[in-house]
Amino acid sequence: MPLSPLLSECSLTYPRVMTPRATALPPVERRARLVDAARDLIAARGTVPTTREIAEAAGVAEGTIFRVFETKDDLVDAVVASAFCPALFRRGLAGVDVALPLRERLVAIVTLLQRRFVEVFGLMAALGLTAPPGFPAGAHECCTPELGHVGVVPRVGGAAGDGHPAAGGRPAGRDPRQHDGHDGHDHRLQDLLAFLEPDADRLRCPPGRLLHYMRLLTFAGSHEHLADGVLLTPDEIVDLLLTGVLLPADPADPAGPAGPGPAGPTVSCASPARPTRKAS
Repeated sequence: MPLSPLLSECSLTYPRVMTPRATALPPVERRARLVDAARDLIAARGTVPTTREIAEAAGVAEGTIFRVFETKDDLVDAVVASAFCPALFRRGLAGVDVALPLRERLVAIVTLLQRRFVEVFGLMAALGLTAPPGFPAGAHECCTPELGHVGVVPRVGGAAGDGHPAAGGRPAGRDPRQHDGHDGHDHRLQDLLAFLEPDADRLRCPPGRLLHYMRLLTFAGSHEHLADGVLLTPDEIVDLLLTGVLLPADPADPAGPAGPGPAGPTVSCASPARPTRKAS
C-alpha cells in the first residue's frame, strides 16, 4: 500500500487566500478623487496637506498622485480651478424652486452664494492668495451642472485633442494661474436674475440692482475679516435687503419712521456674542 505524501500542518489547516487587487479607477475619476481629497483637507485645516495625507484621504498610494499630476503644484492648481468652477453653484441653483415666496427664494440663493464665498475665501487664505488666481480664458467652458468640474489634465505626446479640457488636456501655452476667476460671469448673473424678475413689480429698484446689492452684502458678510469675525446669516442678509433696519411704522401714523409701504419682518440689531481672544 503506497504511503500518502507528507503534508505540513498549515497545508492541512488553512487554504492560501489571495487578497483581490483593488479595481483601478478610470483616470478622470482618479483625478477627481485626488482633487476632492486635497480640497477637503485644505478646507478643514486651513493649510496645504502633504502628498501622503492627500493619498491617504483619497484611498490611493502616494505614487498615484504623480501618475496623475506632474507635481504637487499641479494638484494645487487643480484644486483652485475646481473651487472657482461655477458648475457646482449652478447645479445648486437649479434646485431652487422659482415658485417659492420671494424671501424664501432669496434665502436659498444667498445660502448658495455664501457657501461658495466661504470656501473660496478659505482656500485663498490657506494658499496665501490676495487676489483670484489666474486660469486661461474659457477654462470652465466644458463644465456644466450635469458634468460638474471638468478638469484640465496635462498630457504628454501632443496627440490630437490633448489641449481641450474635455479631452483631458491642458491647452498649449496656457498657464493655469492666468485666469481672472470670472469664467461664465454673465451667464451666472442671468441665472440669478431669473429668480428675481418674477417679483420686479414689487421692488423699489430694478432686479439687476437688487442682485448687485445681494452679491455685495453676501460677499462682505461672508468674509471673516470684513465681517469682523461674525459672519452674517442668509436670513440676516435677506432681511436687510427686503426691510432694512427701521422698525415697522406705527399703524396710526402713516408717516412713521418706516414710511409708506407694507411692513415686513424686522432685523435684529442686537450685537452677536464675539469670541474672546486670549492675551498673547
